[in-house]
Amino acid sequence: MRDSPSTNLGSVSTPRPHPLPGPKGLDTDELRVTFDDLLADSVGVAVPAVDEPEAVGDDQVAALDGAHELLARALASLDTQH
Repeated sequence: MRDSPSTNLGSVSTPRPHPLPGPKGLDTDELRVTFDDLLADSVGVAVPAVDEPEAVGDDQVAALDGAHELLARALASLDTQH
């Protein structure tokens, strides 16, 4: 037998959402150094003898992606502290 729409649901409770914890283990100085290193790796080395426009290497893209991810983690960590 199915419950009718008028069934009392007063005893049913819904669990509240719990925010995920922020990243742990990295302090601000470590984040800054790692971010600076990733950005430096993304710049690459210019070759002055080549007249062709410089192409962006896969390693540069990976370094920028890493810097972006690190920045996102740092911002998420700051959000959980306030």
